[in-house]
Amino acid sequence: MQLLKDLVGRGIPCCWYLRPLVEEWFDEGLMGDLARELVPVVKDHIILSGIVMSGEVEEILLERGLVVPDWTVAGVKLPLDMAFEQRVRGILSAAAEGAGVSLGPVMGHRLCGTNGNHAYGCLICGKQDRYCQLFQLQPLWGDDRGDRKSEAEGGK
Repeated sequence: MQLLKDLVGRGIPCCWYLRPLVEEWFDEGLMGDLARELVPVVKDHIILSGIVMSGEVEEILLERGLVVPDWTVAGVKLPLDMAFEQRVRGILSAAAEGAGVSLGPVMGHRLCGTNGNHAYGCLICGKQDRYCQLFQLQPLWGDDRGDRKSEAEGGK
């Protein structure tokens, strides 16, 4: 956590990539503690993500005595249950409120997190009704980025 704080303190863009989130492993108290410490640091860039399963991952989870989520296709991220996702988002919102900061978009796809930093849309969001598109509410460009906006819109 200190490294993340140091990088942000030096003006290096960072995000909090919450992965893998698995409801059966979730510790609400620990998540609250982490959120209170990290939300003020990376309030504008948080990404939620489920686990990507494979036979090897299942084997390791079983060896460690962890609950193995139901899965069928290897290499495909398991989606978060919407009620569970809302719980996580609620913890993040409460941490932001407690710290007196405005929580930026909490994105549900890695592509939103990376593309959102550059004002490009997420290819996944365009196909789903997701929260990720909220990054578009943030200012798209600073004065130093010039024509890149027209490129993102299909121009140049």
